[in-house]
Amino acid sequence: MKAIDFVCRYLAQAAMDDLTPVARQVLLAVAAGLDNSEDIARLTGLLPGTCTSLLRTLAARKQLQCINRTEGYYVLAPAGKARVKELFSFFSHSSHA
Repeated sequence: MKAIDFVCRYLAQAAMDDLTPVARQVLLAVAAGLDNSEDIARLTGLLPGTCTSLLRTLAARKQLQCINRTEGYYVLAPAGKARVKELFSFFSHSSHA
């Protein structure tokens, strides 16, 4: 799959998702291994406070699980894993040419 194919398919899939683009960005940052607002802010350019708020919102929606409240570390919850899997489900429907 070429990069442009990947981007187009991802954008089409993301358009059907009910998360806001910034919430989706934070969810995907956690899926990529970033686990706190400071690291996510550095990657995304969002303010750390915005990231903290989104992490808490996603945890309240059962997409993330807080593993350390004092330090504010998060991991994907089962529902978040399922959402990420759905966002990239186009891989299972594409040919590997």
